[in-house]
Amino acid sequence: MSNNLQSKAQTQQLELVKDQAEQKQRELAENFEKAVNFVQGERKQLLQLQDYETDYLEKIKQEQGAWTAETTGRYRNFCHQLSQAIVEQSGKLTEAEKQLDKMRKTLCEQQQKINVLDDLIEREHLQAAHVQNHLQQKEMDEHSTRLYCR
Repeated sequence: MSNNLQSKAQTQQLELVKDQAEQKQRELAENFEKAVNFVQGERKQLLQLQDYETDYLEKIKQEQGAWTAETTGRYRNFCHQLSQAIVEQSGKLTEAEKQLDKMRKTLCEQQQKINVLDDLIEREHLQAAHVQNHLQQKEMDEHSTRLYCR
């Protein structure tokens, strides 16, 4: 009986650890979803900047002949600033994607921990059932022996 109580206590501890792991996984999943939305926003912003740059450069090609040197200089300066903004946004996107990959890996690792805990809990249940079956068989054998020996 002592082994049975130990097994139940161990199973309860494993289930508690699993519950905590599942809670952590839910939190990780929520943060991952927020990170996915952030990356999508950063990607959208980069595409908008790139589209704006393309449109702006097209406008320059069409109207450049009518500009003064000063106007052309201002437009080129603006184009340079726009290119810098694109480079910076691209860097932000790259960093956000790296963080997202780390989060994805952490989330997968957490799922693996939960799977291991599930396996351990299942083994504990099977072991407890095996012990219980063994005890019942022993009791039946003893009962049969007592009846036969009378």
